[in-house]
Amino acid sequence: MRKINTLDFKSLENNDDWKAVRKLYQDNLSVFSVLIEDMIVKYGLTEIEARDIFLSELISCHYKRKQRILLSDGNKIKWLFIYIVTILGLLLNGLVSVFILKRHIKRNIIFEEMFSVKGWSLRFYRYIPPLMARSETTQAVLYTHPGISKDFFNKGIEGWDGEVINRRLSGVFFDFKNSFSVAYKEFYYFLKLYRLSKNININIIYLYLRFLRKYLTYSSQVKNIEADVILAAGDYYWNPIKYILYKKKIKHVILLQHNFKNEYLHNRMLQYCDYYYAHSNQAIQKLEGIPFAKKYSIGSFQLAPYLDKRPIKYDILFINQTVNDDLKNAWPSIDQDKLIKSYYLLINNFKIYLEKNINIKSVYVAKGESINSEPSKTVRDMYSSINNIEFTGTYGPKTFELIKQSRVVINMYSSVGFEAYGFDKRVLWVNYNGCCDLFKYDLNKESLHVLRDHTDFETFEERVDLLLTPNKGVDEYYKKLKEKYMNIQENPAKIVAEKIGELI
Repeated sequence: MRKINTLDFKSLENNDDWKAVRKLYQDNLSVFSVLIEDMIVKYGLTEIEARDIFLSELISCHYKRKQRILLSDGNKIKWLFIYIVTILGLLLNGLVSVFILKRHIKRNIIFEEMFSVKGWSLRFYRYIPPLMARSETTQAVLYTHPGISKDFFNKGIEGWDGEVINRRLSGVFFDFKNSFSVAYKEFYYFLKLYRLSKNININIIYLYLRFLRKYLTYSSQVKNIEADVILAAGDYYWNPIKYILYKKKIKHVILLQHNFKNEYLHNRMLQYCDYYYAHSNQAIQKLEGIPFAKKYSIGSFQLAPYLDKRPIKYDILFINQTVNDDLKNAWPSIDQDKLIKSYYLLINNFKIYLEKNINIKSVYVAKGESINSEPSKTVRDMYSSINNIEFTGTYGPKTFELIKQSRVVINMYSSVGFEAYGFDKRVLWVNYNGCCDLFKYDLNKESLHVLRDHTDFETFEERVDLLLTPNKGVDEYYKKLKEKYMNIQENPAKIVAEKIGELI
């Protein structure tokens, strides 16, 4: 195997989550080395590919409390039984899949989609076909995502009028040939897994079963499909094993950056692809574990249809934050009590500001996971005596429209703040006492756009007043922030369409 120092990614040297994952891998290297050698033989992987598959699984387990518990489960007899039952179940699963026919499909472009409503087709893909130079190009949406949901059997995709290849069943019923092949290769492997697990504090059987499930899911999704290009806006779903299996059928894999590259490892590591279109140069610098990919900085693709100007309607747009939910499940190191206190301190400062400045027009945005998001009743009650503020829920396009109609954006940790830079907006990030330092602001070089150490109202008032006042120096400051965090200079959809044209 390659030496451990290949895991010393410079941009992650101060990342606590990566330190924890890396240590877990290093502490169990003797076992991982054996597994990797076996995977090379059984599945035709390289050493780096097999290593990265395990690193990817360790990262996934790190960020979910339930998975962390399973990974440390020391009941080896129980997991030995689970493994045997799972392998036997693959045989039955394979028999069922015989009755699920998958016709052979060959297209120039495949767009990956996981959601039938408010998905990537609506927010990303629909802008590309009109910009394609070749009208005879064949296109289709590949509808995937393991797991059962309310839109499991939907054939229609919002924002997409063309062909849909529905492969969501592939997350439940695996391909017949692959199921039997894996069952044959892996049935007696439980003896070795059990032996390897005796002297370590990690549930290696659970980890290996995670790999097998992904192998079967992805190989089933792409069964009988051929394409020149696949485009995916869910970059964080692309792990090493998915790329390896899809590349057997598809020549080029293009990923679009979906969210800001904060310290969350899923947004930064092992997103295997051939071409990566990022928001900014900083985002490219944060990517780790895909040195072979060609990377481009083009701004957020989601801003493509909203680059026209809008009349200003609001002086301040306040983006609410979800602070009372279980955030520690995703960010184990976060101090949620500090975050909650800081949030309500900000809410109070903003309230006082609006009371003192009755001519300021503001809007409080509840940006949530669905179109039905609503501002909390607690905050509404706090502002019941304030007349110069509106409350609304937003999702996707409506959020961008409100940003375009506002002068200043006040924000804590929503990545929408970075997209606002693309609209040439002034954004004030409030990070009182380092409560939500998810983006690692470089306060030694740039501090005008961040409030951290001073939580008093007077400092808040002074900063907001400055951002609401025309000032060439402030304009120049935010121009540099735009270049750093949201480098959109022209329509990103046009740039990607031109690249696809070259590849096909």
